Amino acid sequence: MVEPLHRPYYYTLDCIRFAAALLVAVFHLAFYCWANPYSSVGHIFSNAAQFNALAPISWFGWVGVEIFFVISGFVIANSARGATAANFAVGRVLRLYPAIWVCAPITLAMLLLVVRSPNGHLFVIFLKSMLLLPKEPWIDGVYWSLQVELVFYCLIFGFLLFGFFYRLDLLAWTLSAWSGLYLLVAWEVETGTVHQFFGWWRLSEDANVLLLRHGCFFALGMWLWLATNAPLTARQRIAASSALVLCLFEIALRTREMIGEVPSYVHRPVLVPILVWLSAITAMVLITQCPARFNPKSRLTAGLLKKIGGMTYPLYLVHSVAGAGLMVILIHRSVPAGLALVAALTTALGLSYAISVYWEPYARKKLSEASRMPRATRLDYKSASKPR
Repeated sequence: MVEPLHRPYYYTLDCIRFAAALLVAVFHLAFYCWANPYSSVGHIFSNAAQFNALAPISWFGWVGVEIFFVISGFVIANSARGATAANFAVGRVLRLYPAIWVCAPITLAMLLLVVRSPNGHLFVIFLKSMLLLPKEPWIDGVYWSLQVELVFYCLIFGFLLFGFFYRLDLLAWTLSAWSGLYLLVAWEVETGTVHQFFGWWRLSEDANVLLLRHGCFFALGMWLWLATNAPLTARQRIAASSALVLCLFEIALRTREMIGEVPSYVHRPVLVPILVWLSAITAMVLITQCPARFNPKSRLTAGLLKKIGGMTYPLYLVHSVAGAGLMVILIHRSVPAGLALVAALTTALGLSYAISVYWEPYARKKLSEASRMPRATRLDYKSASKPR
């Protein structure tokens, strides 16, 4: 028997999550949509405009995803503490799917409106996205990170199911070692040191499914969570430091790989995304190690921070293809490109607020009620079958 334990809520972590989502949104809409026309967001944007003046403050926004993964490692470990495997699984379903069920149709509608050449494959992709099947392509390229998250959730579910959650440090060790092996080989392949026979080690859907590339980020988040429960041993501090180094290595590798996707990356210093990521992780360490100092002092502030955190997930889902499509529509109607960008970001923020405040609570309530319906139906049937 596992006794449910009190799980503290770190309100100010929501600020970091929201800032990371904004980084990604600005990256996709102010840089990637025109810098890489072969991406999903670039395909719908179709070189409608360029934002060269914004490139210095937008090109590194992809690092927001790497921030997400560390926060996820911390938050999921915290939410799984004292939970049963079944409760954890239900909680993840209620967290992931309601936003997808409204954001994916918005993305589909924008694709139909802007591309105007739909085919049967598009609707297959849409259904895959609605079900969150772990194999690309999806309705929007940003769904790749949900695939990574799902695999991590499955690992935590397995540890809960078999009663190994108390050895979460073993999972952190394993993910760091696993990522370290992959990243070393991937770097050798990227720099041409190793023969291209090893090219299958490059970033791919298999690397995502196996957490080969991003396991170190989740491991670091778990180490940070373990440090909130008890001081880490010397070996554990070494493991946490190793995970941190591997995360920096992955960011450097990703920056180098982006040169092949976007030629202008040649002159982009790798130190910039590293410093942005380190700043977020430093803030995360301070917040989690000294929660009393950073927690809001009033219920009003706490509620505001929680709403901001709630906007993060739908903002991530709805900003990319739908935002680029809105920009195309406005630009083709002679709206200045800068104003179209502001309108797309503002619309994405408004939609994310409405989804998080109105749709998601309603959908989760209905899903929770539906999950209890079979049991209630059986009880009603038994009651009706009793003789009066």
